[in-house]
Amino acid sequence: MTPRERMTAIWRRHRLKLMGGGLLAWVLFISAMYLDIKRDQRAGPAGAEELLEIGALPVT
Repeated sequence: MTPRERMTAIWRRHRLKLMGGGLLAWVLFISAMYLDIKRDQRAGPAGAEELLEIGALPVT
């Protein structure tokens, strides 16, 4: 194996580790956002009342 082929193999493994880490971070971010949205939806009327109090929702 020439030095060039050896470096290519090293960089290939390094690139795969970076891509795997990026994919893992993306999945964790998306799942955290999903769970946050679900938690906000479960808040129900109490969440809406809080938004009315701070003026984020128009009073009709």
